[in-house]
Amino acid sequence: SSSAISAERSELTLTGIRYFVVRRAVKLNEGTFQTFFAIPAGPTERTVMLLGFVLLGMVPVFIAVAAAGGHWLSRKALSPVDEITARARLIGLSNLSERLPVASTGDELERLTATWNEMLQRLDRAVTEIRQFTADASHELRTPVAIVRLAAENALRRSRSETEYQEALRYIQAQALNMTVLLEDLLFLARADAQVADEQKCVLHPKHLVEQAVHDIAPLAEARQIQLSHNLNG
Repeated sequence: SSSAISAERSELTLTGIRYFVVRRAVKLNEGTFQTFFAIPAGPTERTVMLLGFVLLGMVPVFIAVAAAGGHWLSRKALSPVDEITARARLIGLSNLSERLPVASTGDELERLTATWNEMLQRLDRAVTEIRQFTADASHELRTPVAIVRLAAENALRRSRSETEYQEALRYIQAQALNMTVLLEDLLFLARADAQVADEQKCVLHPKHLVEQAVHDIAPLAEARQIQLSHNLNG
């Protein structure tokens, strides 16, 4: 039987050649023996030095490969964001109904795209309401403006008495008041659409509305030789 004792490392120079030596004591039945294992130090050091140079030369290559790989991965990861950004830039007032494609990835990108589409939907609805409100306002203001213009043209068409001029001015004043009321009503509707208007209730009399409408458009009908009549008793 035998048992080994811990090894000792050292250097040894023989005939001008330096060696790396490992000495180990081995116990046998016959006694303790010293074993030596030696290799020339020169080739080993040259191998270690060569390996160091190789590793030092490979560092820039590793850095370049890592940078190129990181750039490629980042471009690949951000390409859906670039696509969404490009599609979003093409959406304007003329095509607010378009939506961004939502990828079923279940990550932050999907939630971001869905949020963008929700915002576009709200913008589309708001712009549609604004356009409808503008069209309604233009339509409602067209009649009183035409009445005021016609009343002024009739008053200026020939010389009239002071009483007739006063009557024309009172008529224009009444239409201006009607336009003021109409503008206030349109402003109320705009606030109601924005859900900021207070709830207000008032009583409307259809008879009064019809009489006022007939009175307002009477000059226009007279200018076009149209006879108006109404019957509120039936």
